[in-house]
Amino acid sequence: MKKLLNLITFLLLTCAGFAQEKRPLKDPDGNLNNYKVSSLSSKIPVFLKPDEQTRSISPFNYIPNDPLGNAVILEGAKTATVTALIHEDSLTYYRYAILEDDSIAIVSNRPLTKIDFVWNERSAHPGYFTMNLGIGNISNKKITLKIYSLLNEAMVTTVIIYNKPLKPAQLSGISLVTLNQDKKVTYNGLVYNKFKSSLIKNGAEVTESDQNTGLAIAKKKTDLDFIYHLYVVHSDETGQRIMLQTNNWAYNNDYEGTPGYYIDYNYFKQPGNYEVVIAPGKLSAAQLKDSKLAAGRFSFKVLPAPKTYSGREVAMFVFAVITVSILIIIASILFIRRKNQARLQVAALQTEVAKSELNMVRSNLNPHFVFNALSGIQTLINKNDVERANNYLSKFAGLSRHMLNDNALISIREEMNLLNDYLAMEQLRFPFQYSIDADDDVNDNIEIPVMLIQPFVENAVKHGVMPIGSKGDIKIYFSRHGKDLKIIVTDNGKGFDVNSNYDGLGLKLSRKRIDLLNKTYTECPIKLNISSTGNQTSVVILLTQWL
Repeated sequence: MKKLLNLITFLLLTCAGFAQEKRPLKDPDGNLNNYKVSSLSSKIPVFLKPDEQTRSISPFNYIPNDPLGNAVILEGAKTATVTALIHEDSLTYYRYAILEDDSIAIVSNRPLTKIDFVWNERSAHPGYFTMNLGIGNISNKKITLKIYSLLNEAMVTTVIIYNKPLKPAQLSGISLVTLNQDKKVTYNGLVYNKFKSSLIKNGAEVTESDQNTGLAIAKKKTDLDFIYHLYVVHSDETGQRIMLQTNNWAYNNDYEGTPGYYIDYNYFKQPGNYEVVIAPGKLSAAQLKDSKLAAGRFSFKVLPAPKTYSGREVAMFVFAVITVSILIIIASILFIRRKNQARLQVAALQTEVAKSELNMVRSNLNPHFVFNALSGIQTLINKNDVERANNYLSKFAGLSRHMLNDNALISIREEMNLLNDYLAMEQLRFPFQYSIDADDDVNDNIEIPVMLIQPFVENAVKHGVMPIGSKGDIKIYFSRHGKDLKIIVTDNGKGFDVNSNYDGLGLKLSRKRIDLLNKTYTECPIKLNISSTGNQTSVVILLTQWL
C-alpha cells in the first residue's frame, strides 16, 4: 500500500492519445506499400516496407511525450526494408542506432553508408539519397531505431517496429484515494491534507463523497506499454459511455518501474456501475466489450452519498476532529524535534570520526610521498649527478614544507603549482613530458581537498612514464561541468589491470581517503574512476556540486 501511495503522488499526467489503425499492405496495383513511419514532427523521413508474409500493419502510433517518436505495429512479418531519405550534402552528419528487444545493441552511432536509390534532378526529391538502414529479420522482435543529425543531436527521431503478438493487459492493483483529514503536511509554508490509499477488490462498492479524490491504477509492465489504453466506462439505464481514455502511463522508480495512472474522481463521480478496462488501441465501448485483448478489467459501483447530518452534529464532529488533529500535530512536533536532536548528535559524532580517519590516512600518504622522493634522490646520487640531486632536494624541501601544513583544503591554483613543482622535480631524474591545464571557466580560487591528486600523479610517474623514459607524457586537466569539477590525469604508459590487488599503498590509501571525504562532504561527494589499456591509463576524479 505504501508503494501505491508513492505512485499516487507521482502521477501528474495529461492525456496524449494515438490511433492504432490498421492500413492496407498493398496498393491497388498489388505492390507492397512503402509507409512513411517517422513522426510528422520529424525532419528525417523514415520509410518501412513489410514483406509478403505480413498479415497486418498499423504504421501510425505516436509515442506519448515524444513528439519525434512513432511506433509501427506489425503482425506475422518476417522481414522489412527500412530506409531514410537524406540529402547528399547532409549525409555525413547523420548517425543512427538500432536496439533489438530493448537489450541488444545491433548498431550504435553508425553513419549511413548503404545507398538504395539516388534521386536525379528531375525526380520528386532531387539531390536526395534513399539510405538503407540494414534492418532485415524482424520475426517476433521489437526493433528500436534512433536517427539524428550531428548538427542537432537533441532532435532524435525514434521509430519502434513491433512485430510480436500483443498480449492481454493485466492489472496489478487498484486503490481508492481519499483525503486524510487527520494528517496534514506543510509545504512552502502552506498546510495540505495528506492522502489515504485503500486497495479495493473487483466488484467493490464506493460511496459518493467529497473526500474521494481518485483511483490509483497499476498495470503489469510490458515492452510496449503505450500501446495499451486505459478506459473508464460508465453504465446506467441510458447505456454505456467512455468517461476516460488515455495511454499516457507514468513510471515511478519507487514502484519498481510499474506503469500507473491516476484517475481523477470527476471521471467516476456520478452514481452507477463502472468498469476499468486496459486494452491495446483506441476502441469504442462496444469494441471494448468484445475485444479479446481487453483482459485487464475491473468493475466497481458508486453508491449515492448518505444523508447529511444536522449542523450541531457536524459542529461537534468537526470540533473533535480539530482537537485530535491539534494533539496529533503537537505530539508529532515534539517527537520529531527530539528525534532530530538525536540525529544531529549522531551526525556530529560521525563527522568527527571521519575527520580523524582522514587525518590518519593523510599521515600515511605523506610518508608514502617522502619515500618516493628519497628514492629519487638516491637514484641521482648513485649516478653521481650531484647538481641534479641538489636541485631535486631543493624542490623536495619546498614540497615538504607544504605537506607539514594541516589545512584540509587547498586552492586549485596552489594545487596546480605544487603538481608542477613535483613533476619538474621528477624530470631531474629522467626525461619525460607533462602538461597541466584548466578550462577558462574554472575558478582557480576554488578550494579542493589537499593531496587529492598527488598520489595518482606519483603513480603516473613511477608506473607509467618511468619505464618508457623520454617518450613518456603525463597530462593533467581541470574542467567544469555545470556545478561539478572534473580532474583527469592520464599517462601513456603500458597500463595495468585495474581489477587486480597490488602491494602498493598509494592507490589503496587514496581510495580510502575519498571514501572518508564522502562521509564528511555528504552533499558534494567525490567520484573516482580508473581505466587502463595497453597504452594509456586515465584517472578521472569528479567533485560533484563543488563549484
